[in-house]
Amino acid sequence: IQDLMCNLLERDEARQFYERYRPLPIVSLGRQSMEGIPYVRSSGYEGMRKAIVHLIEVHGRRRIAFVKGLPNYRPHDERYQAYVDVLAEYGLPFDPARVAMPRDAAEVEQTDWGLVAVRRLLDEQDSDFDALVTNDDRFAHNLLPELQVRGIRVPDDVALVSFDDEEGSHCLTPPLTTVPIPIYEMGRQAAETLLAKLEGEKVLDQVVDVPTDRLIVRQSCGCLDPKVTQVVAGPVARTGVTEPLEVSLVEQRESILAEMRRAAEHSVV
Repeated sequence: IQDLMCNLLERDEARQFYERYRPLPIVSLGRQSMEGIPYVRSSGYEGMRKAIVHLIEVHGRRRIAFVKGLPNYRPHDERYQAYVDVLAEYGLPFDPARVAMPRDAAEVEQTDWGLVAVRRLLDEQDSDFDALVTNDDRFAHNLLPELQVRGIRVPDDVALVSFDDEEGSHCLTPPLTTVPIPIYEMGRQAAETLLAKLEGEKVLDQVVDVPTDRLIVRQSCGCLDPKVTQVVAGPVARTGVTEPLEVSLVEQRESILAEMRRAAEHSVV
């Protein structure tokens, strides 16, 4: 049994749910871990770390703000810890004014938290930043229009990266650079554990961490989408022409990319 539904339940409610099915083999996949039940989860620390290091090393960003998520929620806490650790690792100052911290879980769950967070950073905390990291793609979806209304250009003025790779993140303007959750690998681990239990094998009641360490690079961080780069510089040739088309494209690559960037800046959401 996969308990993704239990993400919406308190711990005692989740335990009551489990007890209804206790005669059956159970593997927990999601937020709740219970004694006596194998539990598969993803650790977002490495993925978030990779995203922030990318901002620093590839794009030279130094004033990085962070939109935190649910309080006392392990996945969000791990991602925030990666932010704190990377700043320390690169000798960048930690500024509380650059962290949008929700007052409670209700503020995250019952408001457009990304919108509220970016207004808090800019209006209440007078935060100065050249990059913004969000704990969840939903927050990025909410805050991006607010930045655009204020004339803050992404990624020129503020680079933006996030976490989850939710549906629609690739369709934003600009498309969102984000860390995907390894849903397939988590499901595979849970299924293998469940099958082992069904076969009567001894399965340890332990937490199985599936690492989240892949970064999907799009345009919101300041990179050109790899697919666009491939189209511009890929091997293309025309028959009957002395100079192959790819030679001409490579020679004009910088001017073509510059035109594409200008077009992207003036695109409408």
